Amino acid sequence: MSTSGMRKIFSHTQGNSANPKSIDTYWLLIEILEQYKKNNMPVDDRLYTLVLRHISTYYYGSVKNLDGKVVEALFVLAKDLYSEYKPNHKVKLPFMLRQVEKVI
Repeated sequence: MSTSGMRKIFSHTQGNSANPKSIDTYWLLIEILEQYKKNNMPVDDRLYTLVLRHISTYYYGSVKNLDGKVVEALFVLAKDLYSEYKPNHKVKLPFMLRQVEKVI
C-alpha cells in the first residue's frame, strides 16, 4: 500500500493528532473481525467494504500524523487485512473506495 497515494487521496481527512492511542483503531478492527468470524457471520462484499473503508478513510485519518515508520508498519498490516478479505470477484464500491483499491 502506498502511503503517499493514501495521503494524496485522503488529504482532506480530519484529525491532526499524533496520539499513539490512534493505533487502537487497528486493534479494534481486528477485534471486530475476530468476533465476526467467531459468530459465523458471512465473509461477503459488505464485510469487504467495511474493511476497506476502515483501513482507508477511518484508519488513515487516525494514524496519519504518527511517526512515518509507525504509519508504514500500520499500513503493511492494513494491506494484509485487505488481502485477506478481498473477494475474487469485482465488488460494487463507492467512488472513493474504488480509488483506494487502485493505490493498494
